[in-house]
Amino acid sequence: GNMELYSKSLNVLGLIYKSQKNYRLAINAFKENLSIEQTLGDEKRDVVGVYSNLGLTYYEAKIFDTALIYQLTALKMAGKDKRSIQFAIANLNIALTYDELKKYDLALKHYNVTLPIFKELGDEYGLSLVYMNTGANDNIFKNYKSAKQNLSRSLDISLKLGLIDNLDLVYGGLASAEEGLGNYKAAYTYLSKSKKLHDSIFNSENSKQFGDLKTNFEVEKKEAELKLKSDAEKQKITLVANEEKKQQKIIIFSCIVVLVIVCVFSIFLYRRFKLTQKQNFIIEAKEKETHAQKETIEEKQKEILDSIHYAKRIQQALMPNEHFIKKTFDRLKNKENWQG
Repeated sequence: GNMELYSKSLNVLGLIYKSQKNYRLAINAFKENLSIEQTLGDEKRDVVGVYSNLGLTYYEAKIFDTALIYQLTALKMAGKDKRSIQFAIANLNIALTYDELKKYDLALKHYNVTLPIFKELGDEYGLSLVYMNTGANDNIFKNYKSAKQNLSRSLDISLKLGLIDNLDLVYGGLASAEEGLGNYKAAYTYLSKSKKLHDSIFNSENSKQFGDLKTNFEVEKKEAELKLKSDAEKQKITLVANEEKKQQKIIIFSCIVVLVIVCVFSIFLYRRFKLTQKQNFIIEAKEKETHAQKETIEEKQKEILDSIHYAKRIQQALMPNEHFIKKTFDRLKNKENWQG
């Protein structure tokens, strides 16, 4: 999760791929490096360096137009400090690219900008490159005296630093300059040294090229393995995702079924409730009606009983009571007995 270290690692990885001449992987690494550097958004980030690396990689891959685009972008961004090493390197890379595009006047213009900065910074390696390429351009414009001076300065630095690749080109450039000045013996001497050194580099390069081929094979093999692993992981992820979708569909279907059952059951209960409510209403109505009839019957019964009681009282009032009747009958009986 440390994007700063990840970005630095990509930059180093790009440089390794570039040194192996695996330009495709180098460009991919540098582009991802650039994307992260731009995302981090810190002014101190080395975005200029990444643009320079991309430009140099396209340059070595001989895609010069694209190289120039990245190099000019790096120059524009580095232009805030016209005495910085980044500004000097950007100008040097642009000059080298203009040389390849055969725009030698533009190349010389950028070499001239670069030279005093390298001198001020004490960058001998940069000076060796500027002197060498300026001398080569002088030869093209037939400024052989200037070419000899610049190439001799590059030769001194290259011998001091042991820059074998530079020496091959410097010897060849000095041979051309001496020939142009009419110094054929010196020209032959430099040409012999150039050929001897060139043969040595060629043999060394062949051995290195075999190692590069082996390295590239191992890299491509590893990439293929990673791709297969990635495809297998993607397939596994797809299977898991499909299984999860299937499970989700089952869960959703189950939920729908449960909801339908709940709805049907709810409707049944509601209808049952309404029916029970209606029956209760009918029963209550009948109970009220029965109660009313009962009250009516009880009231009629009470009226009848009241009438009976009333008639009974009248009868009781009109008829003598039992004691009076008995007493009367006793008196009559006694009277009959007396008369007989």
